[in-house]
Amino acid sequence: MNDLLKLRAAKRKEQIGFESQQRAEREKERHEMKKERHQWTSSSPKPRSMANNSRSEPRYQRFERLRVFTKSMNAIGASSRP
Repeated sequence: MNDLLKLRAAKRKEQIGFESQQRAEREKERHEMKKERHQWTSSSPKPRSMANNSRSEPRYQRFERLRVFTKSMNAIGASSRP
């Protein structure tokens, strides 16, 4: 009986070691993929989205567009009032 318990414990220790080794390998692969993805996105000269979105233009240009839009909307509103 004692030998059986020792055998079970040894087998369980091996299983735990194998599982932790697999987990460590998966974490290492995931880290490598993150590192590669970061290298790819940070070295790209193009914006991430090729669409013309507000994040691809500088902040002052966005505010200028908003100011012009607001001014034109106010002018339209003022011209429609009696």
